[in-house]
Formats: sequence, structure tokens, C-alpha cells
Amino acid sequence: MVRYLRLVLFFLVAVSAMTSCTREAGPEPPALAQHALVLLQRADYAAVANLIYEPPSYGDAKLVQERQALTDALAYLGGEFGAPSDPRPADPRIVFYKHSIAGADISYWKSLPNFGIDQGLGYYVHFGKVGSGVLALTFIRAKKGWALRSVDFGLMPDAPQARDTMVRIGRGFLKRVSRFDEATITQLLEEMFPQPSAAKPAENSL
Repeated sequence: MVRYLRLVLFFLVAVSAMTSCTREAGPEPPALAQHALVLLQRADYAAVANLIYEPPSYGDAKLVQERQALTDALAYLGGEFGAPSDPRPADPRIVFYKHSIAGADISYWKSLPNFGIDQGLGYYVHFGKVGSGVLALTFIRAKKGWALRSVDFGLMPDAPQARDTMVRIGRGFLKRVSRFDEATITQLLEEMFPQPSAAKPAENSL
């Protein structure tokens, strides 16, 4: 399942900028990104979940469990942010508040260089519920070709009520995937999204 600690890690890890790639079998990141964008616009979260990379060691039962958990997580964030529209390529140097969804687990990603992120593509979008924001996709270069590594829903730090919106969405998300009490959740969200006056915002780049 999509474990709480894994997701907190993804909230905090800064995703790297685009990297160069070699040609491999199957679609490359730009084509995968366009496909994923269409699926997200259609709210076909199960199909997006099927694109997300999982370790080859996972058996059928584990994969079914993971895919369902990813589908549920994507559906929650998609429901809170709203459908993305009007995607435009984002500056790879962009920094933004984000909530991320990925497969595997912490120990697996920590065993790979750069947490398994080999390329990233970001888009400025208009979310149906929260307005202007960022949708970022990262990719892993696996043995069988490129695969979707993570899906990031985000807002620019200077957007109206950006921090409050991200905290609200994060609070609802953590309540769904963890058994932590309200005080612990509040503390974790403060660490992920500190008040601008207290410290530099917990912004993440592509």
C-alpha cells in the first residue's frame, strides 16, 4: 500500500531538473507525459496508476494492492485540485509547493541514484478547483525502457492562499493514509510547509 512515511518523504524530496537520456525501447518521457496528462484530464486515475513504475520483484498480488493504493491516492489529490487543463511547459528551474504520488517504498528509492529520478517534465496548468498551479511528472529509466516515476500536484508559493491550500489538502490526505493524531499531523505539515516568516518555504523544484 502507499505508506505514510513514503509519502511524507515524497512531499519533502526536491525533484531534480531534466537530465539527458539515451534512446530506449518504448515511449520516451515526452510521449509518456502527454499520455499521462490526457489520462489525468479525464480523471482516469486507474490508468495513470498503471503507468507508475513498481519494482520488478513485486508479485501479482503485491502489484494489485499497489495499483489500487496509487489509484486511490491519485483520485484524492485529483479530486482536491481538480482536473488540469491548458498545460504549458514549465521552466525546469521552477520551485513550487507539491504533493507527490509514487510507487515502491523508501528503501527501494534510497537504493537508487537520485531516488530513481532520471528525468522530469513540468507543466503550468489550471486546476479545476484550486486554479493556476503546476503538474510535474518524473521518470525512471528502467531495464525495459522509460516509466513514470511520480506525479506531483502543486501550487506556486506566491499564489493566493497557496500554503493554506496545500496544508488543507495534506491534512486530509494524511488522515486517509495514517493513524497519526491531529497534533502529529499538524506538526508534520508545519515541517513540510513552514510559515514564510518562520523559514524559507518548503518549495520543491522539478
